[in-house]
Amino acid sequence: MELTPNEKRSVALKGKFFPRKNIKYEPRLKTKCPVCGKELSIDSKRSKEYKVFYCKIHNPGNFKKGHVPWNKKYNKLIIKYCTWCGRKLLRKTHDAKVYGNSFCNNQCLGKWLSEKYKSNKYFAGGWRKECIKRDNNTCRLCGKIAEQQGCNMSVDHIIPYEAFHGNHIKATQLANLWCLCKNCHADKSNWEAHFNLSIEEWLIIIKEKYPQLINQLKGFDINLE
Repeated sequence: MELTPNEKRSVALKGKFFPRKNIKYEPRLKTKCPVCGKELSIDSKRSKEYKVFYCKIHNPGNFKKGHVPWNKKYNKLIIKYCTWCGRKLLRKTHDAKVYGNSFCNNQCLGKWLSEKYKSNKYFAGGWRKECIKRDNNTCRLCGKIAEQQGCNMSVDHIIPYEAFHGNHIKATQLANLWCLCKNCHADKSNWEAHFNLSIEEWLIIIKEKYPQLINQLKGFDINLE
């Protein structure tokens, strides 16, 4: 009578269908707990790491009654106020010490960040919105739209921002921007990490890799200050 697949599997697990051969197990060592004298069976590998072994009850690593954990003081709740709207909040001591500012939700955080970087020339230029509007919020490489990704497309610098050495006016020209999805943006960033080139060298290598950008890069002003 043939065995079913489930019966073969169960027999194999018991070691009868495919018996194990030539396996040598190191013998376990016997010792006693120095506190209560209870006999213990210890793996021979552990005997090389430790000299004394305790039972579960008298193990000095166990938590004892009345013991105060070292991190208990960081789990206390303290009263904080939302940095944007002033709403009363409860935060852990550790979080309040590390992060400083506290917010009700992401909406308050977003409003606070927009107000904080309102005077920043890099973020306040509106170049992201212009690029998304020009490209219809669509990836220029794979054609994926924002609805498929679930969020707006990433605005990528065709010539990497590091090549401009902090000159955000030249780096954020509309001719140096295009929309990419998350995957295409990650692939391009990984490719850029292998090079450390000047702006002129980047123009040459990008036109070779992305021929569809040749006409767009004609409007790029390399002498803009």
